[in-house]
Amino acid sequence: MNEERLIDYLHKDLQTLKGDRGLWNQDLQDVVRYIRPGTSDFLRNLTRGESRHYEIYDGTALWALEQFASGLHTYNTSPTDRWFSLSTSDTNLMEDESVREWLESVSDTIFRELSKPNVGFNQSMHECYLDLGALGTSIIYEEFDIKRDQLVFRTIPLAHCYIRENHLGMVDTLYREMEMTVRQILQKFPKIRNNEKLKTMRQHDKLTISHSVFPSQDETGQKLSESKEFVSFWFCKKLDDGITKDGGILSKGGFDEFPYHVPRWTKLAGEVYGRSPGRTALHDIRVINAVQRQVLMKGDQQINPSLEIEDDSIIGDVATGSGSIIWKEPGSAQIRPVETGGRLDWVDYTMSRLEKKINEAFHVDWLLRQRKNERQTAFEVADERDEKLRMMSPMLGRLQVELFGPLIQRSYNLMAEQGKFAEPDVELGSLEIKYTSPAAKAQFSVKSQNSRRYIEELSLLAQLDPNVIDVIDTDALSLAMAQWSDISTKTTRTPEEIQELRQAKAENEARQMAVNNAPLEASAIKDLAQARSMEQNI
Repeated sequence: MNEERLIDYLHKDLQTLKGDRGLWNQDLQDVVRYIRPGTSDFLRNLTRGESRHYEIYDGTALWALEQFASGLHTYNTSPTDRWFSLSTSDTNLMEDESVREWLESVSDTIFRELSKPNVGFNQSMHECYLDLGALGTSIIYEEFDIKRDQLVFRTIPLAHCYIRENHLGMVDTLYREMEMTVRQILQKFPKIRNNEKLKTMRQHDKLTISHSVFPSQDETGQKLSESKEFVSFWFCKKLDDGITKDGGILSKGGFDEFPYHVPRWTKLAGEVYGRSPGRTALHDIRVINAVQRQVLMKGDQQINPSLEIEDDSIIGDVATGSGSIIWKEPGSAQIRPVETGGRLDWVDYTMSRLEKKINEAFHVDWLLRQRKNERQTAFEVADERDEKLRMMSPMLGRLQVELFGPLIQRSYNLMAEQGKFAEPDVELGSLEIKYTSPAAKAQFSVKSQNSRRYIEELSLLAQLDPNVIDVIDTDALSLAMAQWSDISTKTTRTPEEIQELRQAKAENEARQMAVNNAPLEASAIKDLAQARSMEQNI
């Protein structure tokens, strides 16, 4: 590398990335303060167990964020329904029934693995959606735990991570910091027991440990690993002795794929970190908290108002509790509460307007169906939901590229390395991922709707001329609509199977017709024979 000692390069690179994010930290800290208090702070260090809600006076943003995360989880990565399928770009192979069955079996196997409670996928995805809605960027780490023989997912707080993009705009470099005790360090990295600085520390002393992952070929063109696409270093600058080349390097390794999934909700050109609904609504959230604080203060004044009392008119202290007795001088003025006034109707209007803007910023009006007074059919309800989900297509498209696709690809590769899948009968080449979640289906539901409308209009024309029905290839249309609706290949027949079935039906009908016509033919033959016999007798 450019630096003589690897740890010096890693430490300087980490400090560079920290500086790059410096301008973001204040807004991100305000987001944590008002919207996402359940994650780590960017500019303050709180004691563990300390209250994190003390600056929140209004819960609108917290509620809207929960609805946002729950809606995305339900419509994109449902825990109950498989939301993806695997296929191959070779259309000829996809006509092979055994290939389709193998792809569906692999898809089911991956989904069952993700659904296991100990894998942590669903928990991590919920936290991921919370971070996307509040911070705009989320970090998920994925690995295969050989001891437990399963995948493992963990959501990492953004405050502890620093990222860099490649020329394609994809995150390919990540530095992560965490605090560990000496005991934990020795448990995770037993090979560094002989570190001189570590020997002088107590078991419960804490150190900041860093993990870096970046492409194995650095900017100088030097290849750090011949076998892995990404290199991994765990290091601690405080354990560096300043002498040895690898001083302070706790572990070295590598990955075939980038192990961190880093989705962004939206992103401006030239920026690395994502922007979020929370940051969009941050000004309104600050205002609604300030207004709510004033309302609470005003309410306290109404319940426990200040008192107007003449000087030297009260004997002893003023008691304001229930049933209290106040001794006052004879002839002194009546004790009266101080009227402060105020326009509560203006407060109600302001609060309602701010709540509406915050909910709209988090797309709550898109993700939650508003109940209507008039009756609606199931088709109308589904069509309305799909229309709202289609409005989120730009953001959902980014999630497919930066989260869902890499996650499924890495899960497949890790499980394949452990022999979790049977070998296919033919060479499939590269696999493709198709998304079948409600949100993904909504993007393609227009095709089904247009087909239904076309059939309805064609039915009207068929009343004038029945021959127009011949325009439609009903078999092709039925299979296409099954594909758009993500109907399992196990429940549909191939064109060859359909042809065989129809041929069998035709032969069966012919045989049945022959059986039905046999008595008539026999009777006709009998009648003909009798007629000829009578002719001969004559």
